[in-house]
Amino acid sequence: MVFRNWRVALVLLPLAIALRIFDPWPVEQLRLKLFDLYQEIKPREIESRPVLVIDIDEASVTEFGQWPWPRNLLARLVDFAAQAEVHGIGFDILFPDADRLSPENLTQHYRDLPSELHDVLGVLPSNDAILARSISAAPVVLGVALSVREPTDDGLLALRTPIFEKGYDPRSFMVRYSGVVGSIPLIGDASRGQGVVSLATRRYGVVRRLPAVVRVNESLLPAFSIELLRMAAGGESVSVYTERAGIAGVSFAGQFVQTDSSGQFWPHFSQHDPGRFVSARDILNNKVDPKLLSDKFVLIGTTAVGLGDLSATPVGVNMSGVEIHAQLLETLLTGGLLLRPNFAVASEMAIMLIVCISLVSVHSRRKATSTIGFFLLLFFGVLGVSWLSFVLESVLLDATYPLFVAIVLYVFLVSGGFLREERARRRREERLRELQDELINVSRVSAMSQLSSALAHELNQPLTAIINYIQAGRRVISKTTERAAVASAASLDPSGAVPLADEPITGASRSINAEYPETIERVGTMMSKALTQAERAGGIIRGLRDTFEKREATRAPEDLSAIIEEAVLLGQVGSSRHRADVTSKIDENLPLVDVNRIQVQQVIVNLVRNAVEAVGAAAVRHVSVEAFAGSGETIEVVVADSGSGVAPEVEEKLFQSFVTTKDTGMGIGLSICHSIIETHGGEMWLTQSPEGGAAFHFTLPIAH
Repeated sequence: MVFRNWRVALVLLPLAIALRIFDPWPVEQLRLKLFDLYQEIKPREIESRPVLVIDIDEASVTEFGQWPWPRNLLARLVDFAAQAEVHGIGFDILFPDADRLSPENLTQHYRDLPSELHDVLGVLPSNDAILARSISAAPVVLGVALSVREPTDDGLLALRTPIFEKGYDPRSFMVRYSGVVGSIPLIGDASRGQGVVSLATRRYGVVRRLPAVVRVNESLLPAFSIELLRMAAGGESVSVYTERAGIAGVSFAGQFVQTDSSGQFWPHFSQHDPGRFVSARDILNNKVDPKLLSDKFVLIGTTAVGLGDLSATPVGVNMSGVEIHAQLLETLLTGGLLLRPNFAVASEMAIMLIVCISLVSVHSRRKATSTIGFFLLLFFGVLGVSWLSFVLESVLLDATYPLFVAIVLYVFLVSGGFLREERARRRREERLRELQDELINVSRVSAMSQLSSALAHELNQPLTAIINYIQAGRRVISKTTERAAVASAASLDPSGAVPLADEPITGASRSINAEYPETIERVGTMMSKALTQAERAGGIIRGLRDTFEKREATRAPEDLSAIIEEAVLLGQVGSSRHRADVTSKIDENLPLVDVNRIQVQQVIVNLVRNAVEAVGAAAVRHVSVEAFAGSGETIEVVVADSGSGVAPEVEEKLFQSFVTTKDTGMGIGLSICHSIIETHGGEMWLTQSPEGGAAFHFTLPIAH
């Protein structure tokens, strides 16, 4: 058994390791759902607000017109934030085209305007120039969007922040994009940095991770949050550290931030916080104190219906892209970032191996049912380690896959144990049937000692009668032969000639000839009686031989009438001292029954012998054996007597082993009979006979 358990583990564990390395969708989805559940149960607590969002919300769009706004309005937002002396300003908005509401563009769209108005509009600065001037005077980082179809913007990539590679090449661990979409050069060149704002790692509709560095063809671009922090810290470049197992993290301005193996952050999300947002309408209407934004990071974006790019988050709340970037910045600034280190997968594999080896080791020493407690201990232990790692260390360790493998292994171990127990149970049942056959044979042998004394007495009478009849017949034949010989000699003449046919026969000859028919009839009668007694003796001997002969318990269609007749005959052996009247009543045309002849015969013999003994002291000594069609596809047999019946306290346990009412009984006869009938698919029960004694009923199946 121990070897079988380890063999199952040796087959399952390599397959489990290979499956985890391949990491198919169901395995990844289970892992991500567990991490989402952790954040939903324990979202990040908001202790401070280092990041605020200037929100172009519904109220702002309603008051200042539909989106996109003239960029001079956005310039006013930048000027207000710069006046508040913020650490950095980030635009979660792209400016890929010139502002169509700029004065020079209005003169082209509206050519019917008066010439004086054309001249006035022509000397006004463009909205793009106004925004560029405001951006150049403030610490602004612009957003860049990824594209898999747009051609690469070589000019934008040339102006990107330098990224240095430390260790191995990080590109093999990153998703490759073919291009980017940024802002027009007038605005882009005025900024202090540009970072990727695309939620590129959205998995199955839920934003769980955001990149620190993004691969565009063979170039590397910093993400929006990293570029803001680098600019605020005064760094000139970003470094990417890569190990053999994957990307370890990024550094800027002397600060190192850990990432997962693909160079992405796992922000610990908080619930939606309205205090994180400031309406752009209030700022443009001068209703906001600039000190509210002082010493903070400010993101400018929109949450207006139809404009905000809402995405699902692990805390179960849909959030706009600008709020998701604000959440990431908050976790980076407050130290609430979740960690998925490079050794996480190896740790999970090790936990899986430890759990599975422990499970196999314990299961090999105990029964399957007794290992449930240990399995539950392992289950909640692994889940507890994963949860405590999240709560105490902000480390994401997957518990689903080790537990899934452990459950599969446990199912195999338990099912294998049950199968082995089932096979053992069947072997025990087969052995029990063999022992039952042996017990039946022992019962027959024990009965032989009781029958042997009666056998000599019973066989002596018919054999003596046979001898007497045969001797009498021999004497009769001998005398008749002698008389016939004398008469024949006297009928001959002295010369020895035989009388002619036409000669008269004497009186002596006629007398002898007349006696021949009577003599032959007497001899025939005697011989018939002798034959009957001989057949009776032969029947007794054959029945005893079949009863005591040990044969395989096979079933076949049998004539129940013949079985009952032989059994009744055997059951009466030795009953002369009880002088019981045994009668049989068998319905005609009963169908054959599917039984083992010897076993059923043994049942009837035992019941008849018990009934004969039960009526030994009764005034009326009558035993009846009946057979008739029962309910369903069965034949019912009843052995009843006129004895005193069975006591109620004995009746309840009558068919149990070693229960007897006889002083010399073994208490196994009725138990064996009950087992034989049940083995044949029948039932056995006890009722009171019409004569006041016991009536044993049993059923046998009809052969088909």
